[in-house]
Amino acid sequence: MYKKISYLFIAAMLTLFACNDETLSDIYKSIDDKNAENGLDVVKKSIEYELTSADYSTISTAALAKATTAADSALARSVNTTKTLNEFTASGDYIPAIIAKAFPALNKGSNAKISYKYSETRSDKLNSLSKASYVLNANDYKQVWGSDVDYVMALTPTQSPQTKIPAVLAANISGAANGDYKIVQYNYSAAEPEVSVAEVQYLFADFEGMPNGSTAPVTIPGWINKDVTGTRFWQCRIFNGNQYAQFSSNGTNEENIIWLITSQIDLTAGVTPQLSFDVTGGYYKGDLFSVWVSENFNGTEAGIATATWTDITANFDIPTTPEIPASAYGTLRPAGTMNFAQYAGKKVYVAFKYAGNGVGNVATTTYQIDNVKIAETKSTMNVASSVVQYGAYQFDGSAWKEVAASANIVVLQPDDYTAMGVSNLSTTTAPNYLPVLLSQKYPFAQEGNARTVVYRTSSSNYADDYIFTAGQWTFVSGVVDKTEQFVFSNIGWLFDPTVILTLIDRSDVKVQKFIDYIHYEHPDKWYPREAASAGSSTYTENGHHYYSNEDHYYGFNAYYAEIMYDPTRLVNGDAEIKALAGNSDALYAFYDQRLEEALPIFAALTYPTMQSQVSGVDQMLKIRVQHYFSTADRRYFEHTLQCVKSGTSEAAPAEFEYIGREQIPGL
Repeated sequence: MYKKISYLFIAAMLTLFACNDETLSDIYKSIDDKNAENGLDVVKKSIEYELTSADYSTISTAALAKATTAADSALARSVNTTKTLNEFTASGDYIPAIIAKAFPALNKGSNAKISYKYSETRSDKLNSLSKASYVLNANDYKQVWGSDVDYVMALTPTQSPQTKIPAVLAANISGAANGDYKIVQYNYSAAEPEVSVAEVQYLFADFEGMPNGSTAPVTIPGWINKDVTGTRFWQCRIFNGNQYAQFSSNGTNEENIIWLITSQIDLTAGVTPQLSFDVTGGYYKGDLFSVWVSENFNGTEAGIATATWTDITANFDIPTTPEIPASAYGTLRPAGTMNFAQYAGKKVYVAFKYAGNGVGNVATTTYQIDNVKIAETKSTMNVASSVVQYGAYQFDGSAWKEVAASANIVVLQPDDYTAMGVSNLSTTTAPNYLPVLLSQKYPFAQEGNARTVVYRTSSSNYADDYIFTAGQWTFVSGVVDKTEQFVFSNIGWLFDPTVILTLIDRSDVKVQKFIDYIHYEHPDKWYPREAASAGSSTYTENGHHYYSNEDHYYGFNAYYAEIMYDPTRLVNGDAEIKALAGNSDALYAFYDQRLEEALPIFAALTYPTMQSQVSGVDQMLKIRVQHYFSTADRRYFEHTLQCVKSGTSEAAPAEFEYIGREQIPGL
């Protein structure tokens, strides 16, 4: 009866993965007290335990609740499906609660060796291959063919992937590191392109298809028809079945400055475009017609007055008297052609301007225009067809190169997906399909043959290793067996033997010991800050006073127990630091580099007799410390080091290796 009550109490008290250290401590104390009250045996002993399928499911659920990204969620779910822990599900975060639930009668001083399956962090090779493809675009194909005009959106035997893609990657990928991979998607044509000649039109208006008559304005989408001094408009008129634009100030009884402006003309792909139009006039009373071009017009009526307009009328043969009769109309005819090459590569507007005066019919010549065109004749290249292909390329430190067949990297092609009857794969489905596909691709595979397969997922690429063993291709899972030790402390089960050192006290003797070590043992790295006067934290040298509790080479400050990342080190530090003035990113990266060098020294001075392993578990040291950037910018970090060589004394201290760091909340 008592045992049943106790276990019910334990189940009620334990809320897995959701409590802080203080809450966990209270829970364990309550368990101990209740067990003692009910007469249960509370024991201290060593146990060994292997995680069960149910344990993995429990951890998966708890980890999923903590996930904040899609990648983390996927890792959390995989714990349940693969029955393995991974980089997102650190054992120290979840196993203590598993032990507490499985062994509630154990007391402080007990230790447990827990075995479990762990999915190792994937290799740099697999991670580099498991990224989005670089997809060749129009600019890349222009680069390949060496022309903005004569190119096709495909590679061919003469413009081969092996010779052209490395240059494309070099031009578009910066910061590549030696050994990086990139999957490239491109179009490929087995046949070379055919060349044909055709006219390319950038603008054409023949005024057909719109209402016509004296009350019908020219209305072409994007065009502007505006009388800036009067109330009239360019009219769409018709004669002998042909429509055209016309304007005259005759009978307007007002001054007319009227513009007919085209929509924006995109000549960015132009090489030698030509501007042409037809023109005629009638009832001559002055030369009132002109042609203009603008590169900065904004396409609005208000912008007409503020744009810069260039008069290009002189490039055309505009009719005047006697071609324009005083009492009749002339005949529409070509006004000539203007070479528009100076505007190639730009976007422009062309305007037809009429400046007349209908007050007393002083200046009223009628003008008609038609067949406005900007065009050029181009030779065009085309391929009958092309197919999508994928290739793997690697950076060797100086150039990109196609991955050799000997590297045994298989990048799936569209035909492979067709053969499998799928459009893409996932990490879950790939092991079901790829062994069969590899068997078809390599029917004479031998024992031990290996391939790295890169396949397309719904959003990116993913790479997995496969090996041919016992007559079939097998997915190499990367799962290893791990055993870790945990101890039951006064706050519950903890992974052992990590040591945590928090530097928060002012005038920290451990930090001062390090600074003194640098000062006296490595004077070549001693860069103090000068003080105004002598004090308890200064020393005097050559008549000058210097702070003895600050080190501006590594950035340690014993008074505040912090690491200085602020500008004082630019003033007091060594030449390498001063050379980085004005480049904050480089400066902070350099400070990081110095700190990684300093912390193993600091650790050896602070823990000279630490052992590399405790009960077969690697000894780790976590140093929590404030990084001071400015009064308003204090950040706190936890630095992890591993004891790689046991120490026996200060004369023969332990040796440490810097592992990494992560930012943490305030100490």
